[in-house]
Amino acid sequence: MPDTHAAAPTTPDLVARLEYFATTRPDAIAVEYVDDRGHVIEEQTRTWSQLHRTASATGSDLLARHDPRDRVLILTAPGLGFLNAFLGCLYAGMIAVPAPLPTDEKGMSRLARIVTDAGVSEIITTTDLAPVVEGWLGESMSDNCPSVGVIETAVPDETLGSPSHAQPFHSPDAIAFLQYTSGSTSDPKGVMVTRRNLAHNLAVIDRASRLPDSSTVAGWLPHFHDMGLIGQILYPLFGGHRGVHMSPATFLKRPHLWLKMLSDFRAAGTVAPNFAFDMCVRRVTEEQIRDLDLSKIRTVLNGSEPIRAQTLRAFADRFAGAGLAVEALCPCYGLAESTLMVTSDDPEPFHVLEVDEDALAENRVVPAVADGLRSLVSCGRAEGLDVAIVDPRTEARMVDGRIGEIRVRGASVAAGYWNNAAATAETFERTVDGLGGYLCTGDLGAFVDGRLYVTGRAKDVIIVNGRNLYPQDIEHSSREAHPALAGGLAAAFGTGENDGRIVVVQEVADGGGDANWADVRSCIRERIRLDHGAAVAAIILTPRKTVSRTTSGKIRRAEMRTRFLDGAFDEIAIGSVLGRVNA
Repeated sequence: MPDTHAAAPTTPDLVARLEYFATTRPDAIAVEYVDDRGHVIEEQTRTWSQLHRTASATGSDLLARHDPRDRVLILTAPGLGFLNAFLGCLYAGMIAVPAPLPTDEKGMSRLARIVTDAGVSEIITTTDLAPVVEGWLGESMSDNCPSVGVIETAVPDETLGSPSHAQPFHSPDAIAFLQYTSGSTSDPKGVMVTRRNLAHNLAVIDRASRLPDSSTVAGWLPHFHDMGLIGQILYPLFGGHRGVHMSPATFLKRPHLWLKMLSDFRAAGTVAPNFAFDMCVRRVTEEQIRDLDLSKIRTVLNGSEPIRAQTLRAFADRFAGAGLAVEALCPCYGLAESTLMVTSDDPEPFHVLEVDEDALAENRVVPAVADGLRSLVSCGRAEGLDVAIVDPRTEARMVDGRIGEIRVRGASVAAGYWNNAAATAETFERTVDGLGGYLCTGDLGAFVDGRLYVTGRAKDVIIVNGRNLYPQDIEHSSREAHPALAGGLAAAFGTGENDGRIVVVQEVADGGGDANWADVRSCIRERIRLDHGAAVAAIILTPRKTVSRTTSGKIRRAEMRTRFLDGAFDEIAIGSVLGRVNA
């Protein structure tokens, strides 16, 4: 029987909230997973009471083998195995290290670096993957090889207790988990997210999501990425909502199943990056839309990568007939170093600012009055965090309308990078107007009327004749230049520091072999000239899956630049199905 008189937790700690919901709504469904057809997997469904008991048992088991604060790497496919392992680490005070299953040598090399950097004591996986993980360890980690444990997903007996939460390792400043960055240009760095960081940011997300009590949150994001782990998996547990989860692979194969899941489960909230909305606009058919009811959706968080006004408008128009309210679309900004969310837009139609592109190239945000405009999407306001736009040369705040470096201070900002004092000092210990403790995000943006507009990454800006051009805008122009490029990724970058030479690596669409590639390249040059007033020094046309991305889907522009300078693309392109398109 639920204990309706149970006291609400006095702190927003996730474990305390799980215990509270297990007491007050023990038999309500807390989490469930669906298969590749969108059907509920019964053995992957848990009530609040079952989830709490399983996490408690897992935590007790971990404490029997390890000391508190030991690092435990979690290597599983999407499902209850990961959730049980992660929550078990939280209950026991162990430091969880979520990681993606490697699919190639590059992924295995990255995983080995994470295991070594974190000093992992044990790798937890599922029964079916244990032999594979042990074989990989034998080949890759001859020294200091961690043990391999198998996570149990069966619900334990109700008489089992949980580890005591009064122990010192459950203090708010204890590290909850290490979120390893993508490591696009260097070894991956482990962001130290404390229990206080996690609790504060989950509360920030809760306020931004504005969901009714006991709602349903559904999504498909990977559990090892900060947006999937915190925004999709942990947030509904913190808010007392039902979580419904789908494999990322299922979404990529059948995007409409994400929307069907939202419809079937009458979900009120979901979260995804910008490309997912583009994919749904392109691939969900009219027949599939007729079977959807998206009228219950209150909040659709959009973040993790540059947000395009064109995408938001197309998604809102495409699914308006299925009941989707444009007010539900909520652009936001965040990063792993601030746990996840920093700002989010207001509960009203998203705000778009049409600005003068020439002024933008001069680091000014000025409303456009004629041709040559760019649409900037508001990422909203900060709540509970101090967000500053800073001149990186003087470290002074800049006035509204001026583009500078985005810096953040507050309880969501992580404790630094694991075992990396130099990188921690460079990123987490910056000042604004003489006050210390600010996180340097590496992103550029401006405030206008109190709303944050993110313009790009500082390290990716291409300087042409003293003008700042943003690679994501050039990439968008390239993709839109010719039908043979539809759906292909692009990477734009400069060839050297301030030399003004722009290179575009552009994937071509599958089945685009009949195109005249000289014409395609001419179209790209002309489109970029018209859109940005810039000439392109080189265009490399490549097959699909050439443009490299991080585990979160962001373009690895620095890596692509290195490959271009090393001459790696010539051989790839000439030997491809495209023929000698770049010869």
